Amino acid sequence: MSATDTTTVAKPRALPISVGARPDAAWPDPESPRARRAIQLIGLGTVAVTAAYLLWRVLVTITPVSAALGIPLLVLEAWSLVSFTLAVVALWNLDRVGPPVEVGQTAARVAVIIPSHDEPHQVLMPTLAAATRMRLASEVIVLDDGHREWLAGTCDELGIEYRTRVGRTGGIGGQLNAVLPTLEADFFVVLDADQVADRDLIGRTLGHFDDPAVALVQTPRDFYNTDSFEHAPRDGGDVTEHSLFDRVMGAGRNRWGSAMWTGGGVVLRSEAIASVGGIAESEHDHGTATSLRLHRRGWRSIQHNEVLARGRAAADAAQYADRRALDCAGDMQVLRTQHVLLGRGLSLGQRISYLTSLTSWFDGWRTLGYLLLPPAALLLSLTPAAGPVALFAALFLTVFVMRQAAMAALGRGSAPHTEASTFAVLRLAATLGTTFSVVTGRFPTSSAWAARDARRVPLLLWAVGLVNVLGLAWAAVTVAGPTPAEYPYPLIAGLAALWTVGNLTVLARAIARIRSPHFGGDRRKAHRIEVEGHVFVDGLRAHVLDLSLTGARLLCYGPVPEVESYCAITFTDPNRRPAVVTGTVLGIHRRPHGHELRVGFEADQTYVLGAILADALIPRA
Repeated sequence: MSATDTTTVAKPRALPISVGARPDAAWPDPESPRARRAIQLIGLGTVAVTAAYLLWRVLVTITPVSAALGIPLLVLEAWSLVSFTLAVVALWNLDRVGPPVEVGQTAARVAVIIPSHDEPHQVLMPTLAAATRMRLASEVIVLDDGHREWLAGTCDELGIEYRTRVGRTGGIGGQLNAVLPTLEADFFVVLDADQVADRDLIGRTLGHFDDPAVALVQTPRDFYNTDSFEHAPRDGGDVTEHSLFDRVMGAGRNRWGSAMWTGGGVVLRSEAIASVGGIAESEHDHGTATSLRLHRRGWRSIQHNEVLARGRAAADAAQYADRRALDCAGDMQVLRTQHVLLGRGLSLGQRISYLTSLTSWFDGWRTLGYLLLPPAALLLSLTPAAGPVALFAALFLTVFVMRQAAMAALGRGSAPHTEASTFAVLRLAATLGTTFSVVTGRFPTSSAWAARDARRVPLLLWAVGLVNVLGLAWAAVTVAGPTPAEYPYPLIAGLAALWTVGNLTVLARAIARIRSPHFGGDRRKAHRIEVEGHVFVDGLRAHVLDLSLTGARLLCYGPVPEVESYCAITFTDPNRRPAVVTGTVLGIHRRPHGHELRVGFEADQTYVLGAILADALIPRA
């Protein structure tokens, strides 16, 4: 094959690139009745055992001698019982709603809306490219609060409607409300600016709206940059905090028709939104508050338990903390202003569903308590229990292990203890202070966390770690004899020391993750995707190592162009037509089976590359 003949290059010989099907992308297998009953019994049994244990703690172990440490620990254990009971109810049944029949054609008008603010070109282009190819979409609209000329020009080239507004109040809710009165659509899809949508998202979800009471269908949040700070790799796939919240708890809400608007990839009925006065406007939250409006007016919502859009997870610790701080502020605002517990219009199940989600942020105080109480016991020679301390130690550990095992079962494998405990520590500094806003009513409109050094460890974690180290060191010295202190209950001191070692292990994992060089560097650069498939470089077969909007790494098996020379790379688009992009060779490295090329792409190639990336980022299982 000729290396110079571009007409030869254009033959559709290259294979479509793909990252392969994600194991959690498709609709999950149905849960057997036997497995569901077993999980329910585990949950109920753990609630009963924990309640009996706490009653025993109050009646037997709390004395003037143990009150200083015993009462704070009892409060933490009581909150654990409350939050666990809410989780049992929320995760009781996950199989009430199955996938609808896919809609191939419809007379309904469905608009696709993409709110945007300041996202860079590299982030937006795959989103726009994917949106323009969504089947059954009557129009695609970009809402730009950044008033960017380049985005207006790009939308014009792609046939996308571009809109701006005066002012920036109300966040995403304000953006949407500015356009909804002029929208001639029966339904509309809202995508995040970094979200690559499946071409069949509309067809896969529209069938739910055959029920005229359904106002909202939410698809699970998922992410294409699986090497992000939020991802914790494990056998068979990966897990984030959203895995439990979206894929499992979201499905559990379907039995009450109370799925929440949790992010992009949501489909809404225009009539329903109009009936509640539009989208809730807030700098923190629009989705949860709008969901509440709908549910109070009798509308139902559904969690479509299939990944049909993927965005960008937090690349580093600073981005992660920033997002959690703002998420917490939004939920605290809803909790304070929307009267979820006593307000009218919600069923008992819906109230439990909302409370489970909104109050989960207070678990951070429990985490902090478990990090500080054991070293406090060592430093102050305190005991949390008087009387039968051996029985207390045995029951405390038994109940704790039971609760962790039960939560793993209820989470259907989406809440492994190691990852859950690590991320509970990682979000402490960003969310603890924000929880006070539910009392003060002062909700921060922005977070300073994103501007921080990505690898800077919060002072809180260092301080908590120091307390644990001092507690363990003091215990070692006390046992050796040089200090005047003594432990009246050696078994309790040993349990506290063992717990402190566990605390230090979790803190070390969290700090190591923050400090990891893997999560440093330029966080706004184009994300590079590891893909599978072959392309042609100047007509010669090559293998794609990774690809982004700005460049690629390719393994070439024959002669290669020179550094700083131009080359033509032939991909295959979704319709198996050749897509040729040009770029400059930036570097060449010899490899055992060929040469590795680093290629930088021309600026005018972004739409073609965006389309290619869109297909690689949202494969169908």
